[in-house]
Amino acid sequence: MENKVSVLVAIFSVIVLSVYSQDDNDQTLPLTSHTAFYNMTPYEAESQPLGIRLGESLLPEDIQDIVNKHNELRTGVYPQSSDMEYMTWDNELAYMAQVWAQGCRFQHGNPPNTSPHTNIGQNIWAFTGSRDSPLSAVDATQDWYNEVVDYHYDSNSCNAGKVCGHYTQVVWAKTNKIGCGRVFCPYISYLQNAWFVVCNYGPAGNFQNEKPYHTGKPCQQCASGIGQCYDGLCRLCSDHDETCVCAQKCQCGRLNTRECSCDCADGWWGADCSRPCVDTHQWCNANPGWYDSTTCGWAPYIPPNCPRMCGLCKGGDQSIPCETSGDGGAGDDICNIKFSAFVYIAGKLYAFEGKQVWRFRGDGRLISDRAGDKARKYFKKLPKSPAGAFVLANGNVGFVKGSKIYRYASKSLVQGYPKTLASLNLPKNFKAAFHRPEQGSSGKTYFMKGEQIWRFDEARQRLDNGYPKRIADVFPGAKNNPTGAFVNDNGVIHFVYGRKYYKVSSDNSVTSKAKTLTAKYRLPECYFKEA
Repeated sequence: MENKVSVLVAIFSVIVLSVYSQDDNDQTLPLTSHTAFYNMTPYEAESQPLGIRLGESLLPEDIQDIVNKHNELRTGVYPQSSDMEYMTWDNELAYMAQVWAQGCRFQHGNPPNTSPHTNIGQNIWAFTGSRDSPLSAVDATQDWYNEVVDYHYDSNSCNAGKVCGHYTQVVWAKTNKIGCGRVFCPYISYLQNAWFVVCNYGPAGNFQNEKPYHTGKPCQQCASGIGQCYDGLCRLCSDHDETCVCAQKCQCGRLNTRECSCDCADGWWGADCSRPCVDTHQWCNANPGWYDSTTCGWAPYIPPNCPRMCGLCKGGDQSIPCETSGDGGAGDDICNIKFSAFVYIAGKLYAFEGKQVWRFRGDGRLISDRAGDKARKYFKKLPKSPAGAFVLANGNVGFVKGSKIYRYASKSLVQGYPKTLASLNLPKNFKAAFHRPEQGSSGKTYFMKGEQIWRFDEARQRLDNGYPKRIADVFPGAKNNPTGAFVNDNGVIHFVYGRKYYKVSSDNSVTSKAKTLTAKYRLPECYFKEA
């Protein structure tokens, strides 16, 4: 039988505070009760060759999978984060992790310091398996994240008797570097023949009594003060070559569009100018304590607690209404968007327009930044503003645009696509499309424009007899000229007309009462208005 075990440690160069305590009647335990502390001395160093046994080193694709998994999980935290950093690989952290892992000791630690980081977090994990089948650190990452079920954001605590510090390290907003090592151990702790995974994080998470991230709209409170956003994570545009998105909004200040940052009014500070310029800790300007600004460099938590003393802001009168830029910023362009296509994929609604796509969870929560994600990140070579989208029974995703049809397996085009619609005896310039699964068959794909609808048999790869037909003849009560359509995970068809949608009943009739998409999908009220 397979066994697994994981443990967390956070390595800090800060003053060790006493473990937070709670009343005996409280049913939660502090996450920091599972954390140990060490000092690190930072300096520049070069990676050294590792004596890695065959098959145990992480391949480039393994490394990318680890980074992608962390960023995927960090994007999807709930409640939503306003300051979550994009995570990248760090060779120095990986070197330290690999050397430590090769000792096959299920405990925390590192080789002689080779890291430029002043503080390092560490998660470790072991799982029984075969030497011939290396286990992925992605599995370890998911296991660490799964502790979310025992974590309470509001109280920053774990359920009684549970550990959740692995989870909080994975989603610690200010942590933006990761490096992992992997080794097969004939014996480790009480496990025989197990894969041992060590991941180091920089800078470390799990500072005592701090929550892992701030809540709010993505990229509003990035540590850099610059609201450039990549798939809902803080990432400078200079660090990648994809579409540059500025999602910054300023509460008590003005947006500097050139820098994508806020110029705060006197009396306010923070990336979005939402925090009063007030020293909040009793040790600010206190002796004993942090007696003046020369102490601000003692620890990273001092300036946020003493922003005025540390010169992060200028004092002002918070009783005077601040000058704000309102809900401005590049992201507000969504209020003027007319989406060209919709499709439900693995529990998420994708809405397309131009080169961008907006993604929503099944519960309606916006996953993407308000400015959207680059559509080609998910579908390579996809044309801008597809006119219809659908998911086939085999999981492939299809699109139509103009005279062509596109089909994707994962992110890549299926061989032979795009094809011309004419090659399938279909006309061009459809305005909507959806796929209806049918038990025991590949299902039917429907294409619509104007008052007509076409039904295409996927198994026979041909148009069904008698089509095209009037939309209202196939779906009684449906109006002409739909602007979109999609089928949710429950198989319910939805027709979209501008900013409203209608559900299709099991008897194919269309509900007479329209609903605004805002009622389900939490797009801004400014977009989905009543006609």
